[in-house]
Amino acid sequence: MSNGGSCTLEEQYLFNSSHGTSMVCLTRGDTIGLTLVAESGFISLVSVLGAFILIFVSINGVILVIEADNSMMIV
Repeated sequence: MSNGGSCTLEEQYLFNSSHGTSMVCLTRGDTIGLTLVAESGFISLVSVLGAFILIFVSINGVILVIEADNSMMIV
């Protein structure tokens, strides 16, 4: 009895013996969808953290200014 997923025989046996409560075999489409959702969540997390860092730096008034002679100065 196949559930449409790509399980090994051992995984299929565990799936059938536990009545599907502790393990679910994902189809290829489910796996791709889960990967895309996880990746977009990670990108969102990085962008939100970047925004918080920009706000924190802006509030504290720490700005690095690179002058014409490539020296840096903290304003």
